[in-house]
Amino acid sequence: MKKLVLFLGICCSLILLASCGTQSTEQTNSTTSTPENGGVNTEETTTDSPEVIKIGVLAPISGGAAAYGEDAVNAYTQVVEAYNALNTPKIELVVEDSKCNGKDSVLAYNKLVNVDKVQAIAGATCSSATIPAAKITQTSKIPMISPTSSAPSISDIGPYIYRYYNDLDAANAVVNYLQWKGATKIGILVENTDYGVGYANAVKERFTGEVVFDEKFDSDEKDFALIAKKVANISEDIDALIFVPNNENSALGILLWLQKEGNTLAQLTKNGKLIGSEGIISDGVIEQVGDDFNGTLSTKIIDDMEMFNDSGKQFMETYTSQHPVQSSELFVTLEGETMSLIADAIKDGNYTSEFIQNYLQSVHEGNPREGFFGSYYFKASGDAVGLNFLMAEIQNGKLETLK
Repeated sequence: MKKLVLFLGICCSLILLASCGTQSTEQTNSTTSTPENGGVNTEETTTDSPEVIKIGVLAPISGGAAAYGEDAVNAYTQVVEAYNALNTPKIELVVEDSKCNGKDSVLAYNKLVNVDKVQAIAGATCSSATIPAAKITQTSKIPMISPTSSAPSISDIGPYIYRYYNDLDAANAVVNYLQWKGATKIGILVENTDYGVGYANAVKERFTGEVVFDEKFDSDEKDFALIAKKVANISEDIDALIFVPNNENSALGILLWLQKEGNTLAQLTKNGKLIGSEGIISDGVIEQVGDDFNGTLSTKIIDDMEMFNDSGKQFMETYTSQHPVQSSELFVTLEGETMSLIADAIKDGNYTSEFIQNYLQSVHEGNPREGFFGSYYFKASGDAVGLNFLMAEIQNGKLETLK
């Protein structure tokens, strides 16, 4: 009897040992960083990939910037559908409304991270929504890529926020133009947001002339009669008015009032005095303001579709065949590139926030990425290097690069 008990005990021990050995083999599969995997350290990744990886989206689904949010979601969705048709694991987008403000963005961010358990976030669209969420993500360590947030202060937040352009670059282009033009006096009119104030400060720091008019307006303002009168009073005394709204609704509110106030708008634009940020240019603004908008100047990053590579051209052709562009082709392209970058990280086997972050950090000066708009890389600040600002003018309803 004792021999039988001893024999059964030995058998059980052998079974347990075999079981433990099998479990350990299935859990991990160590690989090393190689050129083939983009230089990404993939040690201790799981061999059994998840069926679905959730990626969060922060975008203004409602409010004054909703048109920008709709473009963003459509661009992200187009990339994900193309990826999911050919690859596993699948990507699931979880969309939350940032409403283009910090309070709602933080609430949306917390839900995405703590409830939905997303592994990366595309967005937010507006700097005012991106900044507070990006600060939290430095602790949560969920990488964020904001395709269109450009406030200079984003560069100082930390390593888990990435974006494609900085208003400091736009301000340099504007100030260089003003100096070339011989401008000595300017006015500044901006929406009171991180984006607007950051842009204005960047211009003021660089412009060597006099700022004779410096006005801010709140995002919820509706009556711009007083501001229009102020602009009318100084329009003849300035060489340029720098106008930085946060979205199409804000831009229209000011521009339509300037038309009413002695047609101040036409006086500014026909003399090349109105210089707007990228946010001023949209099909909706051009259509509603009409011919008085011709002569408006703005910065422009992508000269024309010829600057896109084949994948970028194909992306935009597909997009415009299915959706109207409500913001700008630039914004839609950057949004498409944002999700394409995340999808490529997942395609290369980076399934968690940690490994997606490693992948993003591998896009550096020594290992640039060929994106929709050409070659670029990220600096340590998360700012992309590769896009150049140009000055452009609205001519016959289209934004044309100044030669």
